[in-house]
Amino acid sequence: MIIDGDSAIIDFDAGTFKPPLYQTYSITKVNDTQVTFAFESSTTSIFGTIDRVSGNLSMNVMKPEERKRLAAGGSVKMLSWMTAKCMPAKQMF
Repeated sequence: MIIDGDSAIIDFDAGTFKPPLYQTYSITKVNDTQVTFAFESSTTSIFGTIDRVSGNLSMNVMKPEERKRLAAGGSVKMLSWMTAKCMPAKQMF
């Protein structure tokens, strides 16, 4: 699917990332090559990364109990999964 008219926004000053078609999430980790973001509630677990070199975005959405099963090495059923290619408006580091 091509997403037209929506963009991904990283705000390093606020420590947030807003992916296309989703709300804003907290950045949980930043290093030279990757930005990690996540969100956890009683009904939803969201985790994603942006590769700072290639611009590749990967994000998955699942129920918290599925995330625990994944962490234990089990198979899971995701509610949603996205990959995209981000183009920086300015240099990211």
